[in-house]
Amino acid sequence: MRDAMLTASVVGSGPNGLTAAILLARAGFKTTIYEAEPQFGGGLRSAELTLPGYTHDVCSAVHPLAACSPVFATVPLAEHGLKWIHSPVPMAHPISADRCAVLHHSLARTMEGLGKDAASYRWAVEPLVSKWDVLVKDLLAPLHFPADPVLFARFGLLAILSARQAVNLCFNTPEAKALFAGASAHSILPLEEQSSAAIGWVLMAAAHAVGWPIPRGGSQSIANALASYFQSIGGTLVTGARISNLRDLPPDGPILCDVGPRQLLQISGDSFPTSFAKKLEAYRYGPGAFKLDWALSAPIPWKATACRQAGTVHIGGTLRRSCRRPASPMGGRLC
Repeated sequence: MRDAMLTASVVGSGPNGLTAAILLARAGFKTTIYEAEPQFGGGLRSAELTLPGYTHDVCSAVHPLAACSPVFATVPLAEHGLKWIHSPVPMAHPISADRCAVLHHSLARTMEGLGKDAASYRWAVEPLVSKWDVLVKDLLAPLHFPADPVLFARFGLLAILSARQAVNLCFNTPEAKALFAGASAHSILPLEEQSSAAIGWVLMAAAHAVGWPIPRGGSQSIANALASYFQSIGGTLVTGARISNLRDLPPDGPILCDVGPRQLLQISGDSFPTSFAKKLEAYRYGPGAFKLDWALSAPIPWKATACRQAGTVHIGGTLRRSCRRPASPMGGRLC
């Protein structure tokens, strides 16, 4: 039986597909990744989208959770070309022309800019930062009993709130409220919706624990390093190989799909029970994000110094202005 399971197939070469393929190859499976597009990487792709010589990230750009990923920590990505770049300031959030809230690497420096909210910020964030290595493993793992139940419960009580509830509970100053709203907007949920605060707490704590780094050369560099390591341990990566039916893949081993629900339904044939196929068909996608790429001839002339030092600038304004907007990220990586 073991000999019959030595072949594994992965459809899609996004970060999840690449990582799954690495784990399968490490476990002794002869693993092949099938990627429909000419370039592998999925959401970790970079390309010249504006002018020659200007590399832009097609999707994601800043990767705090990749920098602290427990599974990535087991892969020698640096040996395969990945280098992280940290800006002097992880994130700045302008409130007016010359006034902005600043998320520093240092917890103490961030607190200095929050005035009377410093103590509240420390109360909420410092416990998450001090045990970040424990917390992040629990957060990014499948459902299980947490290693530190008290810490996880503490995080859960904060994370279950909406972003608006969280700022009303914890903060009073426009700076603290805007800073947290900007981080929470990465949930791509209305800031009044329950649990929209979760990603805000995670990203704020991550800034102090590991930073908000970008990969040198763009997000494609992460995919390149994963693919390079995968191939170095015997894996096969095939691009331009669109799978139209799962039955076309080798039948003698596991098949993992790093695709969307509709794409999975299209290639499944009659592989799934009718009830599950109906769930895939009925899947409702969340709101997308609008992305604009610029080729700049000079740095953006922000009036606030911190904005000129930040790898990420959120341009959502105050919490009140941010909550008027539909569910979408309020800014982006503006360097």
